[in-house]
Amino acid sequence: MHANRASGLRRAGVRIGVVGAAVAAVMSAGLTPAYADLGDAGVAELGSVTVTGASPSSSGPIIPCRLGEQASASTPGVSYPGVRFGSGTTTCNQDAAGNADIKVAGNTFELSLFNKAEYGRRLIRVRSFEATCKSTENGTSAGWKLGGYSGFTLPSPVPQNHVVTVPGKTGMPPVAKIVVNKVETDQGAIALTAMHITLDPDDGYGAIGGTITVGATACAPTWPPR
Repeated sequence: MHANRASGLRRAGVRIGVVGAAVAAVMSAGLTPAYADLGDAGVAELGSVTVTGASPSSSGPIIPCRLGEQASASTPGVSYPGVRFGSGTTTCNQDAAGNADIKVAGNTFELSLFNKAEYGRRLIRVRSFEATCKSTENGTSAGWKLGGYSGFTLPSPVPQNHVVTVPGKTGMPPVAKIVVNKVETDQGAIALTAMHITLDPDDGYGAIGGTITVGATACAPTWPPR
């Protein structure tokens, strides 16, 4: 397991010796006089699926939670053609001061869409994943974990917005591009997606395409009453 942590403009790295997992506590977004909302005061979803081609599918947000609307959600698992999420939960909590504590945790993600001879038998699996987002008056912070992943490799530590290309059959374009630890910040708000997958990024396999997200959270700073 590898970890990295950053706060403001200062960064310090910590390595923890656990096999078979990737962990990163990512950037803390410092408070500024105003911020452009990234979407919500606090939201999480297990993921989403949009696939085009011979077996198209579209899920929308899977078991989303949202501060002030849906405190928690769960699923025993959900499957689409070539894509499977195991059981998972989302929680969107807020304390008396208005600070947000957002979390998504999933057991098993599998992308088997390209596990065929014509694609080079590429199979992406993650045994467990997690993404978190927390807010205070001073800003926000987010973190993520992947456990027991296979079908791709990661460096240690994993930088923000790290791109992994999944090769196709020999001599053919890649079948997918994965952005791991995808982070967006905007004047104190932060959004984190553990994995953002683009299918057939070079359009080398006909009509097949789309995007899949795995473990997504976002939150904004806790603003005191005026």
